[in-house]
Amino acid sequence: MEMKLFLLQRLTAMIMVPFIFVHIGVIMYAVRGGLSAEEILGAYPGQRVWIAFLCLVCH
Repeated sequence: MEMKLFLLQRLTAMIMVPFIFVHIGVIMYAVRGGLSAEEILGAYPGQRVWIAFLCLVCH
């Protein structure tokens, strides 16, 4: 059981890596452009999946 949990932890860590890079990219984009969270979310009108992704990753 302990080995399964260890492997599950490693798997979820590998899944999270792309989300971390996107999160860092969004932060860099926002800081360099002087954008607020409202302005970033306003750039994606009607794209609920992207907005949900940003909200999950950034909080």
